Amino acid sequence: MTNTGMFFRMLFSAVFRRRSRAVMAVVASLVGAATLFCLAMICLAVPQQMNEEMRAYGANLIVTPTESTNADGKAGIDKAMVQHTTEMVKAKGSAKYATYRYENVRVNASPYVMAGVNAAQVKNLNHHWVVDGSWPTDGKEGYYGTSLKDIADAIGLRIGSAITIGYRASDNASTNGTSSNSSIDQQTKDGRVSSDIMDTSGTEFRVAGIVDTGGSEDSIIYATNADVNKLTGITRGVDVIEYSAGASDLAGLVSSINDMTSMHVKAQQVTKITA
Repeated sequence: MTNTGMFFRMLFSAVFRRRSRAVMAVVASLVGAATLFCLAMICLAVPQQMNEEMRAYGANLIVTPTESTNADGKAGIDKAMVQHTTEMVKAKGSAKYATYRYENVRVNASPYVMAGVNAAQVKNLNHHWVVDGSWPTDGKEGYYGTSLKDIADAIGLRIGSAITIGYRASDNASTNGTSSNSSIDQQTKDGRVSSDIMDTSGTEFRVAGIVDTGGSEDSIIYATNADVNKLTGITRGVDVIEYSAGASDLAGLVSSINDMTSMHVKAQQVTKITA
C-alpha cells in the first residue's frame, strides 16, 4: 500500500470509525471560531458605540471669538465664520453643533443671562436636557421663550406664565461695543434701554417650557435668535459654537483651528466629555 493510500485509509478510519470524536472536534472548532468572531466584533463595535452614546451628552468642543468685534463692528462670530469653522470640524468626522448668543437682561429688576439659540440645533446636540413643555418658537402675539429651572423656581414661573424681560444697553456695553456713558442717559423704549436699575418695564415673553439640565445652563433664559434680536434691537454674531465632534484626533482639530489666526476664533475641548 502506498503512502497516499495509507493516509486516506487513516483519515477514513478516524472520521467514520470514531464519529463521535470527529463531531466533537468540528463542534469545538466552530465554537472557537464563533468566540473569536464575537470578541473581534466587541473590540471594534463597543468603543464606537460608547463614543456615539457619550456624544449625546453634549458638546466635546467649543469655539469662541478671540476679538470683541468682527468686521461689521458688532460682537460675536458671524454666519460666514460659523459655516467655515463647521466645515473644518466636519472634514475630520461627523459633527453636530449649536450656536449661542448671550445677553444680560433684567427680570423684575434682577439680572439674568438670556441666550438666543436655534432650538432645533440645541435639541439635537443636547439629548440629555429634560424639557417640561415645549422648546421655544418665534413669537407671534408676543414672544415665547423658555425659562430654565433655577429661574422658574426663583420667581415661581410655570408653563404658560408671562414674564417681562427688559434689555439695558448699559448692561451689555462691553458685549456690544457700546459706551456705557452714552447708553446710560438713554430712555426706556419698548423695554430695550433703561437708566433706572429698578425699572421693571420690558417685553413680555411666555414660558413655553422649563428645562432641567442639572448644570449651569439652568440659570439661563433661552429664546430664539429672532426674539432676542427683537428684544435688543441688535442683530449680531454668536458668542459660542458648541460641537459634538466625531473626530478621532480632537486635540489635532483644536490645534488646526487655533493655528489659523485669520479666523479670529479659538477652540478648546470640553474636558468632562472628552475624558
